[in-house]
Amino acid sequence: MLWNATAIKGYVIDAADGEIGTVADLLFEDGSWAIRWLIVETGTWLSAAKVLLPAAVLGEPHAEPEHVHVRLTRQQVRDAPAFDPDTQLTREIEATHARYYAISPYWDDDLMQGFYARQAADSDATKGATTVMDRRDARNFDRAPGPPHLHSVMATQGLTVEGTDDAIGHVEDLLIDTGGWTARYITVHTGVWWPGEKVLISPLSVEWIDWIRRDIQLDISRQQVLDSPPYKPEMTVDGAYDESFLTYYGIRWVKK
Repeated sequence: MLWNATAIKGYVIDAADGEIGTVADLLFEDGSWAIRWLIVETGTWLSAAKVLLPAAVLGEPHAEPEHVHVRLTRQQVRDAPAFDPDTQLTREIEATHARYYAISPYWDDDLMQGFYARQAADSDATKGATTVMDRRDARNFDRAPGPPHLHSVMATQGLTVEGTDDAIGHVEDLLIDTGGWTARYITVHTGVWWPGEKVLISPLSVEWIDWIRRDIQLDISRQQVLDSPPYKPEMTVDGAYDESFLTYYGIRWVKK
């Protein structure tokens, strides 16, 4: 199921034996757009103001009541490694948390969630397909050297979105596939060139993100976006829409 990321913020996190806190943020990997960690505001029951939970322990969100179940106990969360949200989240810190929660580090996992593949629109289902991993290797998502970085989902709000020919708008939200905890779509408010409209963009269309300038560069034109399957916030992005969108852009969703 697809959820607006901003709607999940504030949801109660339920452990097996009680509440842990509320969703403060989600951290995604800028190459695969997979959600890797959840930042939880713990409130008063725990001395640490915030804790870091891996996406691997998350269940499906529930709108009534607004909560997300995690496959942990309160004691497991209490005993988890310390987390300082004001400190850069390094691979070493991630590895420490991964060992504690007994999960494989995702950067060593060949079965990473949320893979895309792209193919020409008139090709068959497999001919010429390119995975997002191939595309990521050739791109500079954050204008910085080193390993892939994690970024705040909430920090994507307001990023300027640029097509190959002109500006398209600003990021309003991400649509998260909570079945695999991956960002499937970027919701973009088009602004003055198409007043009152919103469009969906595939993360696979992102060439790079400049977090300093707060700018996203796409590999598609504004005209392509204009001609894409229409989107309204009140509609359900179901399998039929997904298929028409992916067919239009020549994208094939691959589940590993």
